[in-house]
Parts: sequence; structure tokens; C-alpha cells
Amino acid sequence: MGLHTASTIGSFGNRRRSKSLKAGQLNIGPRLMLGLAVIIFSMLAADAVVLWQFHLVRAQAKRLHGIDQKLIAVLRLHTSLTTFHDQMEDLADSQILVDS
Repeated sequence: MGLHTASTIGSFGNRRRSKSLKAGQLNIGPRLMLGLAVIIFSMLAADAVVLWQFHLVRAQAKRLHGIDQKLIAVLRLHTSLTTFHDQMEDLADSQILVDS
């Protein structure tokens, strides 16, 4: 029984080694085609990631442009109010000088 088990394990190892040798003994043509396919697939995957990132950046830029336009409007209003305040202060100062 022990001898039979050892020979079964040994034959399993031999079959496994022969399968792995067959996979490593591919001709150069199929190996080159497989390598080229892997390179092309990785390039396409990288391009897809880059396009997705460009889409995200474009969406963020559009959102920031809208916020920027609102900020410009607020700054214009602030400038107008500051100018109006300065004019009212000058008018009040000139009124004080006339009353004196």
C-alpha cells in the first residue's frame, strides 16, 4: 500500500512537471503575440484611466468657473459699496465744513 501511494504521488508530480514544461515551451511567435497583446491592453487601460481623469478635471474646472463668476460679482458689489461709502464720507465732511 505504501509503495503504491508513493508511486501515485510520483506520477502526479511527473504529470504536473510535463504540463508546466509544455506551457513554457511555446514557440517564439505565440509568445511575442501574447506579449504584444498584453502591452496593447495595458496601454488601452492606461488611456482609459487618463480620459476618465480628464473628464473629472473638466467637471471640476466647470464648477470652479461658476464659483469664480459668483466671486467676481460679489467683489464688484463690494467695490461699488466701498466707493459709495467713500463718496458719502466725503459729502459728510464737506457738509461739516460748510456748517462751521
